Amino acid sequence: GRELFYRNGEKIMAASLTFEGTGDDRTVRAGRPVELFSGRYYQEPHRSYDVAADGRFLMIKDEEAATASSVVVVLNWLAQRD
Repeated sequence: GRELFYRNGEKIMAASLTFEGTGDDRTVRAGRPVELFSGRYYQEPHRSYDVAADGRFLMIKDEEAATASSVVVVLNWLAQRD
């Protein structure tokens, strides 16, 4: 893809990637990271999130932090952050 997603504590971060050159001389550069969202999500030893090819996220909320009795689904969140 064109973005790198990773966790930094309770934050989910993203950095855009650019590719330069070809073959063995190809390099990858990461842009400045931006915070997408944060919260108490399930921690290690397993990855608690996944990213679909279209950029949608699936997160596993920490049971101790999940006090709400409803689920909130946000569609097109990437378009809404501009």
